[in-house]
Amino acid sequence: MSKISTIKNLGPACERLFALIDIHTAEEVAKLGAIESYVKLKLTAPRRVNLMFLYAIYTGLKGRHFNDLLPEEKEKLKAEANTRLEAIRAENQKNN
Repeated sequence: MSKISTIKNLGPACERLFALIDIHTAEEVAKLGAIESYVKLKLTAPRRVNLMFLYAIYTGLKGRHFNDLLPEEKEKLKAEANTRLEAIRAENQKNN
């Protein structure tokens, strides 16, 4: 099992954030994927997690630097993450 910081773009601060959602290895991040990782982190620590974190996870899992992300990729990721967040929030509202 590899440390999360072995993923390009992710360092010790990211490892601490992932620990909040009980994710401790690079393999767990890869299994969860960028969108689900971001969504879980955003719901857990909304003030500490922004879209740059999503972009860093996504590109890191692909072995790319986050500055290499194309504008259309950013828009697609943002839309997917927002759709997922809205669905979770709607479900939570429905259940309360």
